[in-house]
Amino acid sequence: AFRADSSGLYAKLGGLEAFRRLSTSFYNRVFADTDTQFRAIFANIAKSEAIRNQSEYLSERFGGPPLYSNRKGPHMLIGRHGPYQVTEETATRWLYHMERAVAEQTDVDLDTRRILMDFFRHFAYYIAYGRELVNTERLVGYGGKHYGGA
Repeated sequence: AFRADSSGLYAKLGGLEAFRRLSTSFYNRVFADTDTQFRAIFANIAKSEAIRNQSEYLSERFGGPPLYSNRKGPHMLIGRHGPYQVTEETATRWLYHMERAVAEQTDVDLDTRRILMDFFRHFAYYIAYGRELVNTERLVGYGGKHYGGA
């Protein structure tokens, strides 16, 4: 997962548009999913907003401009996902959709796909299990958009 820090994938993949394509493919799958427990995680966000959030976050994470941070503030991934029932099962389902979205990016070479999937595996389970490592009072304290805040 830490190879993402120095991977230069933002430039290699073609910038923000590449991450928009990936995020669009991913969220098209997510919003078509029929598993109610999984879909409940995304019930309070429009697909277009989810795509924007993810593509800007990933772009920034892989070396692009700080679009996400400038718009939303610090990443605080566990806190932002805290209000949702992110479990091992939902993390696995998330990865199922992300793996297919990555595979759909036919212009991405095998090594780059590995870097992306290593990062996404780490990310998904970090969200699922990271809640146990933080003060639970901080999980919903930022007033985020996903549950009616700013």
